[in-house]
Amino acid sequence: RTATLLAAGAAQRLPGWKVKRTVPEEGLLEAEVSVPAFVRIFTDDVTVTVRSLTDGQREASEVQIRSRSRVGKGDMGENARHIRAMQKAMNEKLPRLTE
Repeated sequence: RTATLLAAGAAQRLPGWKVKRTVPEEGLLEAEVSVPAFVRIFTDDVTVTVRSLTDGQREASEVQIRSRSRVGKGDMGENARHIRAMQKAMNEKLPRLTE
């Protein structure tokens, strides 16, 4: 739950991002990203899912980030940029598990 709320906070700090829905008990975050391109603004959808990997001794989470363009066949790398931006924003707030 905490990781989902931290993900929502990370998304809110990113320029052009708007959190649409957060369901901490399901580990779900849905956001929209506004991308100016040419003479229009395109909107992409980003979904973040967080799954707990707690084993009784250590608490950890697995995070999956998916970005999808609403319009068009190509995204000119925008979806990958959205994923990297979210990873970076979350890495600044979440401790990393090292083994």
